[in-house]
Amino acid sequence: MKDLPFVAILLSILTFGYTFWKDIRLERRLKQVEDSQEKERKAEAIRRSKASAPYFVLSPDLFGRTVEQGEKGEAWMWRTDGGNILYQQRHEVSEKLEANDPVVLVIENIGKDARKIHLSGDITGIALKVEPPMDPTRRLFFKYPFVPANRGKVEKIIISFETEDGYDMTHTYQTRHGFFELARIDPP
Repeated sequence: MKDLPFVAILLSILTFGYTFWKDIRLERRLKQVEDSQEKERKAEAIRRSKASAPYFVLSPDLFGRTVEQGEKGEAWMWRTDGGNILYQQRHEVSEKLEANDPVVLVIENIGKDARKIHLSGDITGIALKVEPPMDPTRRLFFKYPFVPANRGKVEKIIISFETEDGYDMTHTYQTRHGFFELARIDPP
């Protein structure tokens, strides 16, 4: 009888310890499940961004000119021998290019179309242009003003858009100022 309080205290301590240990295991398991779900959500977002979003790459096409159409219907023709057009045959702008001369980086979209496209990032004045419907090719290109001090500098282009199925997304690309280089860096 004298040992009864001691046994009760020992059982209480053991019960408390077991309950505490079970709670820790349960919390660890819940954390693993939450981490797993978060990884799956991120993987799904990347799959969706690749499946239903634009994916810009450098154009492999060879051509003699590209055309830009203005808002009022005017048109400018950029010839490939002009020194400012970056494409498969010209990987760097001409040394003679002056400040604020337009740089034309010819690209193509191997992904889906998008709506409400907005560009931002390191390159001031960058715009995404589409050739007018003169022939079936309709090239895409980034156009931006040349800054001699930035020549060769790695710069980011941030593209925000709405996918055809209504998702708002943002992708980040990287290029070098005045060079025929472009890579999507986020999402990879």
